[in-house]
Amino acid sequence: CDVEDGEDVDGEEPMEAGENGSISRVALRRRGGETRTLVAKRPPTSPAALSVAATQQWYARELFFYEALAGRLDATTIRAPRRAASALSAATGDFCLVLEDLAASGCRPFRERDAAAGAAALGRLHGSFLGAFDALDRGPLPVMPVHVELADFIEAFFAKCWASVRAGGVYDLGAEAAALVDAVAAPGVYASLTRRLAEPPLTLLHGDFRAANLMVDEGGAVVVYDWQFAALGNGGYDLAYFVALSAPVEERRRAEGALRAAYAAALAEASGAP
Repeated sequence: CDVEDGEDVDGEEPMEAGENGSISRVALRRRGGETRTLVAKRPPTSPAALSVAATQQWYARELFFYEALAGRLDATTIRAPRRAASALSAATGDFCLVLEDLAASGCRPFRERDAAAGAAALGRLHGSFLGAFDALDRGPLPVMPVHVELADFIEAFFAKCWASVRAGGVYDLGAEAAALVDAVAAPGVYASLTRRLAEPPLTLLHGDFRAANLMVDEGGAVVVYDWQFAALGNGGYDLAYFVALSAPVEERRRAEGALRAAYAAALAEASGAP
């Protein structure tokens, strides 16, 4: 681990325990009483979540990103937390990822006003890796965050869940939203969209690119974390995901054109494509 001479672990504070993992802040005490902190990510305690994580190789994917790919990012515009240590047991599925404490490094939360910078950072990410896996080792990264080979299974599961939600009448999505989900849940739609997004040219997808997984550092770079859904695919997946979750519906519709333009300009610059 990135423990300097004269440092000792001084304590650990749980920060979050979710379905995808548990997060804690580790304090390191230096000579003279000064401290610094790192953030440790470990597996969740839920057996069901652990099973899904193992099947989809969430932790192998995240560790592969930090160990093999993160160094290729242009840290002036987009970067990941700096890695201090990482380990994964193939036998047990246990893992630990120790990272820079972004809050302690002066990073601030990502806000709605940062949406254009987020779209541009995403374009630079995709442009930097566009076509790169023709030569790069893709390691455990699947094609598409949910694995393109599972598209038919996920479509059937989604349709079954949506039918149950529809029949239950608990959620009032409104007619427009319900009609949209009806269309996506129709036979063949989800699977065909997934397969189209799996067609070349492929780039590196984050898989969960949204404000909750972003911060902004003191230099203005967008910092992206939670890479367990990293995959190969068409960049349109990440872009649609980000734009759809960037703001409330009416604000998002007004801003969508500008976000797409910011993304396209950064993509072209980073990839060298016209």
